[in-house]
Amino acid sequence: MQLYACVGLELSDDDADVEEVARDCGHTLSHAQLNDWHLQRALEWHGEPCLEFLLEVDDGADNFHLLTQLTLSISHPAVSAARVLQVQAEPF
Repeated sequence: MQLYACVGLELSDDDADVEEVARDCGHTLSHAQLNDWHLQRALEWHGEPCLEFLLEVDDGADNFHLLTQLTLSISHPAVSAARVLQVQAEPF
């Protein structure tokens, strides 16, 4: 089963380009129901810089459970924090 996660970024550099962050960042996601993930693109969602991930999850995985319990790490000098904002069945 596939779901999409929108990960909001807090940038420590006001001049950082989210597209550049998406190209150059390292990322790790983990959850018991997560089998694989793919960084799809950078986007702005509700005025916030974000990364969109395609999640390969177990059949029957619960969106809310993934939203609240997905562990993630985004590694880039311009990123000071990241958090999952939304998990849904369609791209953002």
